[in-house]
Amino acid sequence: MPGGTVYTRYSKVVLVWAVAFYVSLVVFNNLADYGSNYEFVAHVLRMDTVFLHNRDSWRAIDTHFVYHAAYFLIIFVEALIAVLCWLGGFIALGGEWFLMWQSKIWNGQQAAFRLLVILGFTLLYLTQPDGVDQA
Repeated sequence: MPGGTVYTRYSKVVLVWAVAFYVSLVVFNNLADYGSNYEFVAHVLRMDTVFLHNRDSWRAIDTHFVYHAAYFLIIFVEALIAVLCWLGGFIALGGEWFLMWQSKIWNGQQAAFRLLVILGFTLLYLTQPDGVDQA
């Protein structure tokens, strides 16, 4: 059924944008109410609520700078995910629904694709092992 393919494509765009919207709200909330989730991150890293006399408590970190750095990293990764999802949705909706690819002047697909590829390859490279035995 050819019509079903179109609906499948649109449903994928909607799902990607739903994820983008959700993650964008998470980033907004983490920035707007920094203290709430900062406390969460601090307690996890501090390990002050684990079982009493836990032998693994030596892993605890008691440095406020590290709490802020870890929380900033979390927010940064969430924002990166949101940007990648919005760009993917932009390419799909702008390129297909609004036929942006037909315009010689107002076609933003190439710039969006270039940014998506740069960010994607950066993420792929960063997730590769460093070549050190991790066994």
